[in-house]
Amino acid sequence: MQMNRVHTLSMLALLILNACGSIKPEPPDKSNVLMVEKAIPRVVSDINLPLEIDLNPYLKLAESNIDKTFKGGEAPCQGLRYQYKMDRGPLMLNGKGGNKIGLAINLSYAVKGDYCALCFGESCGVPTIGISIGYGEPMKKASVGMESTIELLPNYQIKTQSKITELKAIDAIKLAMGIDITNIILKQAQPYLNDAMKMVDAEVAKIDVKALIEPAFKEMQQGISLNGMGYLMLNPQALSISPLEFNKNTMKASIGVKASPEILSSMETRKIQKLPNLSTYKKSDGFKVYTDIRMHYDTLANQIMGFLGGQKFESGKQYIIVKGLRLFAVESRLGVEVDFEGSKKGTLYLTGLPVYDSITHFIRVDDLQFDLKTKNILLKSAKWLLSDKIRKEMQKAMNIDLKPQMADAKKLMNEALNTQYDYGVTLKGKIKELKITDYQLRSQELWVRTFLSGDLKVQLKAL
Repeated sequence: MQMNRVHTLSMLALLILNACGSIKPEPPDKSNVLMVEKAIPRVVSDINLPLEIDLNPYLKLAESNIDKTFKGGEAPCQGLRYQYKMDRGPLMLNGKGGNKIGLAINLSYAVKGDYCALCFGESCGVPTIGISIGYGEPMKKASVGMESTIELLPNYQIKTQSKITELKAIDAIKLAMGIDITNIILKQAQPYLNDAMKMVDAEVAKIDVKALIEPAFKEMQQGISLNGMGYLMLNPQALSISPLEFNKNTMKASIGVKASPEILSSMETRKIQKLPNLSTYKKSDGFKVYTDIRMHYDTLANQIMGFLGGQKFESGKQYIIVKGLRLFAVESRLGVEVDFEGSKKGTLYLTGLPVYDSITHFIRVDDLQFDLKTKNILLKSAKWLLSDKIRKEMQKAMNIDLKPQMADAKKLMNEALNTQYDYGVTLKGKIKELKITDYQLRSQELWVRTFLSGDLKVQLKAL
């Protein structure tokens, strides 16, 4: 009788321990076993690089090689016999758009001599008429207009072709006998002016555009920090250039950069590519790139706890309250470790399929199921926890709002795309579109693959 009572008490104690004991199953098989990482695709983009060159230094070089004063004359026995001197003003540039640039020179000149109406032998047989213009009085004025057509060759050399477009007197002078002294003097100046044009062409041809672009091209091959989100590698491949445009003393052009941008999680050292020859220009300011935004499981778990924490999940008279949450990868499924208390306390392991909703920008967890090891323990000790009601309510609460992360990513990238770097290189850009195209579970975080597009210019300071 005593033995039966002891046995009965032992069985009752065991039942009480089973009812009150913690549930602690083993984690799921293949916890933190990852799928093969998906490669980030590359998209070809066309990026704009405005180039601005001040032509004044090259004009000064041409100035230094062109005489400021020249003289000449003719001394026939019969007719106009004269000597002249001519002073030129500075070369003036006047770009008016397009690939042609206007140049102008103001001339001052003076003439003296005489006119013989008839010669006998080597001597004038009649009284001569004296001529003096610009001596002992202000010199007379004339202006010269010139035009240069400028082309940038594939090897970055500048080719120019200049010509005189206008040669006119400001102070016209004609003698009574009908001889236009001004026209005669200006014709004398034409060979000199043609030589000046050749000198301008030679000096402009010395502009080494390649040396101006090469430092920027090297800088574009370096990683650009994205404020903790990784490094933007532009990966420039080909360059092209727009038709040249001139505005006053400045030459402007747009360098088109064909690139395959990518965003890497860490900086990589790569071989610097040589500057390629120019290809056909295609106007575009846009860029496109894929990247993976890292979202740590702890951060996401805290967000889910905002829905689950303190909520009572009931099955009949039994209930649990979630006290803690941990996320992890189980191959392609999201593992969920739930710490709870209530009618029972302990830990549950579930797995679900993460699904991105492009309309709400939420990642929800579909097909949330108890892991097999957890299920086996619950079948023995707390079968009521297997209730579809509890499982479905937990699944409904497991939503991850990605809008804050996407907004932060967009803000950080816009800041990084508006930065000045070495060699006077300045990025000016704006993210127009940021959308999620895929996601992947990693060991410590959820990698959300995003597609970004926007405008990006790489500016060089005036050179």
